[in-house]
Amino acid sequence: MARPYSSTENAINAFVKTFESVDYSPKTAMFYRDQCKRVVKFLPDKSLYDLSENDVKVCVANMRAQGLAVSTIKDYSHALLRLLEFVGNPASKTKIIHQADVRPHVDWLQPDQAKAVMDCEKNPAQQLAVVLALGMGLRRIEIIRLK
Repeated sequence: MARPYSSTENAINAFVKTFESVDYSPKTAMFYRDQCKRVVKFLPDKSLYDLSENDVKVCVANMRAQGLAVSTIKDYSHALLRLLEFVGNPASKTKIIHQADVRPHVDWLQPDQAKAVMDCEKNPAQQLAVVLALGMGLRRIEIIRLK
């Protein structure tokens, strides 16, 4: 099998250039560059061409052991699998089962607290935010980013 990229860094740069040349936003290219550079720190000291499915699974296990958030692990593993696909490594087909994103530190409102929030006087924008948060489960940042 031909190995056109002599280093992981070269492979990442070529991979990111494919996003820049196909009308993806610059943020998408930056996302993949950042995620690829971060995830390779969890990989064994092997060429991208020599990684196996087991290496990918061990990488994900290492990320979990480091205490990374489930969403971070999903981002990193997605970028890794796309990079492996780009270089033609069959390990790109690895099936990764992600843990449920359980957030035990969240303080949920009790029903009487939710009712009190719904009953207090609000302007229309505040009313919308409360309905989106309590009724649809949107997070604060998701509500803020709505246009």
